Amino acid sequence: MLKSGTAEIKTRSDTTDRVGGKRKLPPGEGGTVVIPKKKRCRGKQAGTQKILIRWRHITIPCTFSALLTPATVIIDIGHSGKAPIAALLKATLTTPDNLLATLQRETPLSKQGIKAGDILTLLVRYATIFDPYDNPHLVAYREEETIQHLLATLRDVSPIPLLSEIILCHNEIQLDHASRFQDCNLPHEPTLHARLINQSGPFLRMRVCVNVNVYIRVCARVCVFACVCMCVCVCVCACVYVCVHVRQRERMCVCVRKNEQARKRKRVCLCLCV
Repeated sequence: MLKSGTAEIKTRSDTTDRVGGKRKLPPGEGGTVVIPKKKRCRGKQAGTQKILIRWRHITIPCTFSALLTPATVIIDIGHSGKAPIAALLKATLTTPDNLLATLQRETPLSKQGIKAGDILTLLVRYATIFDPYDNPHLVAYREEETIQHLLATLRDVSPIPLLSEIILCHNEIQLDHASRFQDCNLPHEPTLHARLINQSGPFLRMRVCVNVNVYIRVCARVCVFACVCMCVCVCVCACVYVCVHVRQRERMCVCVRKNEQARKRKRVCLCLCV
Protein backbone atom coordinates (compact mmCIF):
# COMPACT_ATOMS: atom_id res chain seq x y z
CA MET A 1 0.00 0.00 0.00
CA LEU A 2 2.86 2.33 0.78
CA LYS A 3 5.37 1.23 -1.84
CA SER A 4 5.24 4.41 -3.86
CA GLY A 5 7.20 6.48 -1.33
CA THR A 6 10.14 4.14 -0.80
CA ALA A 7 12.54 6.15 -2.95
CA GLU A 8 11.92 9.29 -0.87
CA ILE A 9 13.76 7.86 2.14
CA LYS A 10 16.54 6.12 0.25
CA THR A 11 17.63 9.10 -1.85
CA ARG A 12 18.70 11.09 1.22
CA SER A 13 22.14 10.14 2.53
CA ASP A 14 24.31 13.06 3.65
CA THR A 15 21.98 15.95 2.75
CA THR A 16 20.57 16.22 6.26
CA ASP A 17 22.08 19.64 6.83
CA ARG A 18 21.19 21.14 3.45
CA VAL A 19 18.08 22.63 1.86
CA GLY A 20 18.37 23.68 -1.77
CA GLY A 21 22.16 23.70 -1.53
CA LYS A 22 22.17 25.89 1.63
CA ARG A 23 23.31 24.63 5.00
CA LYS A 24 20.38 24.77 7.42
CA LEU A 25 22.19 23.82 10.62
CA PRO A 26 25.66 22.79 11.75
CA PRO A 27 26.15 19.12 10.91
CA GLY A 28 25.68 17.22 14.16
CA GLU A 29 27.01 13.88 15.17
CA GLY A 30 25.68 11.36 12.67
CA GLY A 31 24.18 14.13 10.51
CA THR A 32 20.70 13.98 12.10
CA VAL A 33 18.44 16.50 13.79
CA VAL A 34 17.14 13.88 16.22
CA ILE A 35 18.79 14.40 19.61
CA PRO A 36 20.14 11.07 20.93
CA LYS A 37 18.92 10.08 24.37
CA LYS A 38 22.44 9.71 25.80
CA LYS A 39 23.35 13.27 24.72
CA ARG A 40 20.27 15.11 26.01
CA CYS A 41 21.52 15.97 29.50
CA ARG A 42 25.06 17.07 28.66
CA GLY A 43 26.04 20.73 28.87
CA LYS A 44 26.46 21.14 25.14
CA GLN A 45 22.96 19.89 24.40
CA ALA A 46 21.35 21.79 27.28
CA GLY A 47 21.52 25.13 25.44
CA THR A 48 20.52 23.73 22.03
CA GLN A 49 17.31 25.07 20.53
CA LYS A 50 14.92 22.21 19.93
CA ILE A 51 11.37 21.24 19.12
CA LEU A 52 9.41 18.20 20.29
CA ILE A 53 7.76 15.79 17.86
CA ARG A 54 4.90 13.61 19.06
CA TRP A 55 4.64 10.26 17.27
CA ARG A 56 1.93 7.95 18.61
CA HIS A 57 2.86 7.36 22.28
CA ILE A 58 6.41 8.80 22.26
CA THR A 59 7.94 12.29 22.15
CA ILE A 60 11.09 12.85 20.04
CA PRO A 61 13.30 15.93 20.62
CA CYS A 62 14.89 17.44 17.51
CA THR A 63 17.40 20.22 16.97
CA PHE A 64 15.75 23.39 15.66
CA SER A 65 17.23 25.88 13.21
CA ALA A 66 15.98 28.60 10.89
CA LEU A 67 16.18 26.39 7.79
CA LEU A 68 14.88 23.14 9.27
CA THR A 69 12.09 21.66 7.11
CA PRO A 70 9.38 19.08 7.95
CA ALA A 71 10.81 16.75 5.29
CA THR A 72 14.18 16.66 7.07
CA VAL A 73 12.56 16.02 10.44
CA ILE A 74 10.45 13.13 9.09
CA ILE A 75 13.36 11.51 7.26
CA ASP A 76 15.74 11.78 10.23
CA ILE A 77 13.13 10.31 12.59
CA GLY A 78 12.77 7.39 10.17
CA HIS A 79 16.55 6.83 10.20
CA SER A 80 16.78 7.15 13.98
CA GLY A 81 14.74 4.02 14.66
CA LYS A 82 12.12 5.93 16.64
CA ALA A 83 9.56 5.02 13.99
CA PRO A 84 9.58 2.55 11.08
CA ILE A 85 10.60 4.11 7.77
CA ALA A 86 7.71 2.50 5.89
CA ALA A 87 5.19 4.10 8.25
CA LEU A 88 6.62 7.58 7.61
CA LEU A 89 6.58 7.56 3.81
CA LYS A 90 3.34 9.57 3.77
CA ALA A 91 3.70 11.20 7.19
CA THR A 92 3.09 14.92 7.75
CA LEU A 93 3.75 17.39 10.55
CA THR A 94 0.86 19.30 12.12
CA THR A 95 0.40 21.67 15.02
CA PRO A 96 -1.42 20.27 18.09
CA ASP A 97 -4.08 22.99 18.00
CA ASN A 98 -5.08 22.17 14.40
CA LEU A 99 -4.46 18.60 13.27
CA LEU A 100 -6.25 19.24 9.96
CA ALA A 101 -3.68 21.82 8.80
CA THR A 102 -0.44 20.25 7.57
CA LEU A 103 2.91 22.00 7.38
CA GLN A 104 4.54 22.30 3.95
CA ARG A 105 7.24 19.64 3.65
CA GLU A 106 9.88 21.71 1.84
CA THR A 107 9.23 25.07 3.52
CA PRO A 108 11.34 25.86 6.62
CA LEU A 109 9.43 25.55 9.87
CA SER A 110 10.49 29.04 10.92
CA LYS A 111 8.67 30.51 7.90
CA GLN A 112 5.52 28.62 8.88
CA GLY A 113 5.32 30.19 12.33
CA ILE A 114 7.13 27.43 14.22
CA LYS A 115 9.71 28.45 16.84
CA ALA A 116 12.03 26.71 19.27
CA GLY A 117 10.19 24.93 22.07
CA ASP A 118 7.05 24.21 20.03
CA ILE A 119 5.45 20.77 20.05
CA LEU A 120 4.43 19.27 16.69
CA THR A 121 2.49 16.11 15.87
CA LEU A 122 3.70 13.54 13.35
CA LEU A 123 0.85 11.58 11.81
CA VAL A 124 -0.22 9.61 8.75
CA ARG A 125 -3.59 10.19 7.10
CA TYR A 126 -5.49 7.38 5.37
CA ALA A 127 -8.24 7.49 2.78
CA THR A 128 -10.67 4.56 2.58
CA ILE A 129 -10.99 3.66 -1.11
CA PHE A 130 -13.47 1.07 -2.37
CA ASP A 131 -12.22 -0.52 -5.58
CA PRO A 132 -14.66 -1.39 -8.42
CA TYR A 133 -15.39 -4.72 -6.72
CA ASP A 134 -16.42 -3.09 -3.40
CA ASN A 135 -13.24 -4.13 -1.58
CA PRO A 136 -12.10 -1.45 0.92
CA HIS A 137 -8.44 -0.36 1.06
CA LEU A 138 -6.68 2.03 3.43
CA VAL A 139 -4.36 4.20 1.32
CA ALA A 140 -2.00 6.70 2.96
CA TYR A 141 -1.90 10.15 1.38
CA ARG A 142 -0.46 13.63 1.70
CA GLU A 143 -2.38 16.81 1.05
CA GLU A 144 -0.03 17.96 -1.72
CA GLU A 145 -0.34 14.73 -3.72
CA THR A 146 -2.52 14.47 -6.81
CA ILE A 147 -5.47 12.14 -7.35
CA GLN A 148 -3.44 10.36 -10.04
CA HIS A 149 -0.78 9.53 -7.45
CA LEU A 150 -3.47 8.18 -5.11
CA LEU A 151 -4.81 5.92 -7.88
CA ALA A 152 -1.29 4.69 -8.65
CA THR A 153 -0.94 3.67 -5.01
CA LEU A 154 -4.32 1.91 -5.14
CA ARG A 155 -3.19 -0.15 -8.14
CA ASP A 156 -0.45 -1.67 -5.97
CA VAL A 157 -2.98 -3.20 -3.58
CA SER A 158 -6.06 -3.82 -5.75
CA PRO A 159 -6.38 -6.27 -8.69
CA ILE A 160 -7.09 -3.56 -11.25
CA PRO A 161 -5.88 -4.04 -14.85
CA LEU A 162 -3.10 -1.60 -15.71
CA LEU A 163 -4.71 -0.73 -19.08
CA SER A 164 -8.10 0.08 -17.58
CA GLU A 165 -9.22 3.65 -17.21
CA ILE A 166 -9.90 4.46 -13.58
CA ILE A 167 -11.84 7.34 -12.12
CA LEU A 168 -12.11 8.27 -8.46
CA CYS A 169 -15.39 9.59 -7.06
CA HIS A 170 -16.52 11.21 -3.84
CA ASN A 171 -20.29 11.30 -3.28
CA GLU A 172 -20.78 10.33 -6.95
CA ILE A 173 -18.69 13.34 -8.07
CA GLN A 174 -15.68 12.53 -10.26
CA LEU A 175 -12.33 13.93 -9.10
CA ASP A 176 -9.87 15.38 -11.59
CA HIS A 177 -6.71 13.26 -11.83
CA ALA A 178 -4.47 16.32 -12.06
CA SER A 179 -5.95 18.03 -8.99
CA ARG A 180 -4.14 17.98 -5.69
CA PHE A 181 -5.83 16.33 -2.74
CA GLN A 182 -6.01 19.61 -0.82
CA ASP A 183 -7.72 21.35 -3.77
CA CYS A 184 -10.62 18.86 -4.03
CA ASN A 185 -12.45 20.11 -0.93
CA LEU A 186 -12.48 16.63 0.61
CA PRO A 187 -13.11 15.87 4.29
CA HIS A 188 -10.44 14.59 6.67
CA GLU A 189 -9.61 10.93 5.85
CA PRO A 190 -12.45 10.62 3.29
CA THR A 191 -14.17 7.57 1.82
CA LEU A 192 -13.73 7.38 -1.96
CA HIS A 193 -14.92 5.00 -4.69
CA ALA A 194 -12.86 3.87 -7.67
CA ARG A 195 -14.69 3.07 -10.91
CA LEU A 196 -13.57 1.31 -14.10
CA ILE A 197 -14.59 2.45 -17.58
CA ASN A 198 -14.72 0.26 -20.73
CA GLN A 199 -14.38 -2.96 -18.81
CA SER A 200 -14.18 -6.27 -20.65
CA GLY A 201 -13.55 -9.94 -20.03
CA PRO A 202 -13.80 -11.43 -16.54
CA PHE A 203 -13.91 -8.01 -14.88
CA LEU A 204 -17.10 -7.14 -16.75
CA ARG A 205 -18.62 -10.49 -15.82
CA MET A 206 -17.63 -9.89 -12.21
CA ARG A 207 -19.37 -6.52 -12.24
CA VAL A 208 -22.47 -8.07 -13.89
CA CYS A 209 -22.52 -10.80 -11.24
CA VAL A 210 -22.36 -8.19 -8.53
CA ASN A 211 -25.31 -6.35 -10.10
CA VAL A 212 -27.28 -9.58 -10.47
CA ASN A 213 -26.68 -10.41 -6.82
CA VAL A 214 -27.93 -6.99 -5.84
CA TYR A 215 -31.07 -7.44 -7.94
CA ILE A 216 -31.68 -10.89 -6.44
CA ARG A 217 -31.41 -9.49 -2.92
CA VAL A 218 -33.81 -6.67 -3.76
CA CYS A 219 -36.31 -9.08 -5.34
CA ALA A 220 -36.08 -11.42 -2.36
CA ARG A 221 -36.81 -8.55 0.01
CA VAL A 222 -39.75 -7.44 -2.12
CA CYS A 223 -41.15 -11.01 -2.15
CA VAL A 224 -40.82 -11.29 1.61
CA PHE A 225 -42.55 -7.96 2.05
CA ALA A 226 -45.35 -9.03 -0.32
CA CYS A 227 -45.83 -12.31 1.59
CA VAL A 228 -46.04 -10.47 4.87
CA CYS A 229 -48.60 -8.08 3.41
CA MET A 230 -50.68 -10.99 2.08
CA CYS A 231 -50.63 -12.71 5.48
CA VAL A 232 -51.74 -9.51 7.16
CA CYS A 233 -54.55 -9.08 4.63
CA VAL A 234 -55.74 -12.67 5.13
CA CYS A 235 -55.78 -12.24 8.89
CA VAL A 236 -57.71 -8.97 8.64
CA CYS A 237 -60.26 -10.53 6.24
CA ALA A 238 -60.71 -13.52 8.53
CA CYS A 239 -61.31 -11.26 11.53
CA VAL A 240 -63.84 -9.19 9.59
CA TYR A 241 -65.64 -12.33 8.40
CA VAL A 242 -65.84 -13.72 11.92
CA CYS A 243 -67.15 -10.43 13.30
CA VAL A 244 -69.82 -10.13 10.58
CA HIS A 245 -70.87 -13.77 11.00
CA VAL A 246 -71.19 -13.38 14.78
CA ARG A 247 -73.30 -10.26 14.38
CA GLN A 248 -75.60 -11.99 11.89
CA ARG A 249 -76.07 -14.88 14.32
CA GLU A 250 -76.89 -12.47 17.12
CA ARG A 251 -79.47 -10.69 14.94
CA MET A 252 -81.05 -14.00 13.98
CA CYS A 253 -81.28 -15.02 17.64
CA VAL A 254 -82.94 -11.70 18.49
CA CYS A 255 -85.49 -12.14 15.68
CA VAL A 256 -86.33 -15.67 16.83
CA ARG A 257 -86.88 -14.50 20.37
CA LYS A 258 -89.17 -11.70 19.17
CA ASN A 259 -91.20 -14.15 17.08
CA GLU A 260 -91.61 -16.50 20.05
CA GLN A 261 -92.72 -13.65 22.26
CA ALA A 262 -95.25 -12.54 19.62
CA ARG A 263 -96.70 -16.07 19.40
CA LYS A 264 -97.06 -16.28 23.15
CA ARG A 265 -98.96 -12.99 23.18
CA LYS A 266 -101.34 -14.25 20.47
CA ARG A 267 -102.04 -17.41 22.46
CA VAL A 268 -102.74 -15.35 25.57
CA CYS A 269 -105.16 -13.16 23.64
CA LEU A 270 -107.02 -16.17 22.19
CA CYS A 271 -107.39 -17.72 25.59
CA LEU A 272 -108.83 -14.51 26.99
CA CYS A 273 -111.30 -14.22 24.12
CA VAL A 274 -112.53 -17.75 24.61
